[in-house]
Amino acid sequence: MPLVFEEDRPAMLAILSSVKTAASGNNREFRICRKDGSLTWGAISWQPIYDTTMTYLGIRASVRDITDRYLNEEIMRLRLHLLQFAALHGLEELLAETLDCLGRLTGSPLGFFLFVENDQRTLSLQAWSTETSQRACQAEGRGRHYDIAAAGIWCDCVRQRRPVIHNDYLKEPGRRGLPEGHAPISRELTVPIFRNELVVAAVGLGNKACDYDDADIDLVAQVADLVWDIVERKQAEAEREKLQAQLLQAQKLESVGRLAGGVAHDFNNMLMVIIGHAELGLSRLAEGSPLIDEFKQIRNAAQRSSDLTNQLLAFVRQQPVSPRVLDLNATVAGMFKMLSRLIGEDIDLLWRPGPDLWPVEIDPTQVDQILANLVVNARDAIGGNGSVTIETRNMVLDEHYCQQQPGCVAGEYVMLTVSDTGKGMDAETMQHIFEPFFTTKATGKGTGLGLAMVYGAIHQNNGFINVYSEPGLGTTFKIYLPRTSSAVQQEAEVEQVPGAT
Repeated sequence: MPLVFEEDRPAMLAILSSVKTAASGNNREFRICRKDGSLTWGAISWQPIYDTTMTYLGIRASVRDITDRYLNEEIMRLRLHLLQFAALHGLEELLAETLDCLGRLTGSPLGFFLFVENDQRTLSLQAWSTETSQRACQAEGRGRHYDIAAAGIWCDCVRQRRPVIHNDYLKEPGRRGLPEGHAPISRELTVPIFRNELVVAAVGLGNKACDYDDADIDLVAQVADLVWDIVERKQAEAEREKLQAQLLQAQKLESVGRLAGGVAHDFNNMLMVIIGHAELGLSRLAEGSPLIDEFKQIRNAAQRSSDLTNQLLAFVRQQPVSPRVLDLNATVAGMFKMLSRLIGEDIDLLWRPGPDLWPVEIDPTQVDQILANLVVNARDAIGGNGSVTIETRNMVLDEHYCQQQPGCVAGEYVMLTVSDTGKGMDAETMQHIFEPFFTTKATGKGTGLGLAMVYGAIHQNNGFINVYSEPGLGTTFKIYLPRTSSAVQQEAEVEQVPGAT
């Protein structure tokens, strides 16, 4: 009985206690513990032995090793299970379930799934097994990116492009210290996943009670290959859904813009009549007339309304502009004092100009409007002490990146970034921030046209804008303007900014 795996001993004892009354038994399966601590599967057949007087003498039994058959059946069951699981669960849950199943089959309490980036130089830790994350390892790391060349021996399978076993982990010469909270490692198996001769991912298991062997490699490789097929399908589906959502959002903004533009044109014409009559009335009033203030109120209210319609026209790209070839570093530096006054003394405004910045072609007043709106929004989101950072840098965007950005054409761009340490936004809010009249500010505190104007101005200049934000983690706007081959026509006077970084 000591050879029988502990969990299977009650069933074996039941068999032994019933052999006297049973005629025979066949193919009862159980697990056997090898001397090295590994498990093998056996199928027992037995027959009771009696003497001529039918006195029970014992049993005649035979045991067949069915480990290979059992593992093949388990792999088939596991493949079917994972296919069904993937239909009802997300990518992260699928990866964790895969590691849990492999952990049970190999007796490995540790498990992790790595994704290798297209550049074949970096990878990211995408998932841990349930036992790893809940009981074995409290170290931070999931979702982080690592340099493959600098990573520890857990990345050997990616560098060597083959499965790697470390059955005496502590004596490995290339071993490095583990981060705080990481579970101790005694043994480790890592298996790479290939597509088109590139390593795209890797599966790792650890701390099996006995040594890992070629059977473990074969088991992990078969399951990992199937799972990666599912991962690729899920990634493609997620990408299609993302592009579809972006297309619908762009169409929605375009439709709203057409409607708003038509209304703005007609409304602006009527406002010009009101402003004209107000000015005419003021010119005919005698000095000191009590009606002067009333006419001024009419004129000022109409002018403010006209400013709003002009912002709407900017959103739908119907506002006349005068683009010029600019050095954005000079333009931003020239606005620095004005932007500092906008945000007040409690917020630090940091300016980080990129070196050798390429020229862009845009109306300077649009740059003013874009930065003023983004900086004021950042100030309101911070609501106290904090910082706003403006940065510029040259960017080369390839076809792969532009496939994820509607309206993006591969090429050279200048990126203008405005980031803040404010309260951030949730995903639902970010879906609407560029819509005209959408605002999260209190009534009377905002028109909801600032970001709509920013969006329109950027697209009017063949650029695009991305937003990154999470509640409590601030917001970053990244604006991409295409590089122009023309020379800067007239550089703005660069203001020397004391203490700027």
